[in-house]
Amino acid sequence: MSETYYPAQAWTELEAKDIVRVIEPGRAAYRATIDTKTPDSSVVWVITATGYRRAFDAREGVRIVLVSIESRAATVEASQICARLRSMVTEPGSSA
Repeated sequence: MSETYYPAQAWTELEAKDIVRVIEPGRAAYRATIDTKTPDSSVVWVITATGYRRAFDAREGVRIVLVSIESRAATVEASQICARLRSMVTEPGSSA
């Protein structure tokens, strides 16, 4: 298997809980979830499907690609819907 090293990436668009594809040189690509990252986005921690936590530096030749922007939009939309529903629910004993 040939090893392809990618140039340094700007991971500024990645956010915690994003589903990503991790492409490491010489290894099979895999899905993971962004756990956290440094304020300058140069180091990103991911959690694999098996629960293993890994850290990657933007300069080490690894690609991390957002799987779906729609997944982030769906999460935001679900949060907004939940907030709306909570605001519609009244406390027991209060009038509607």
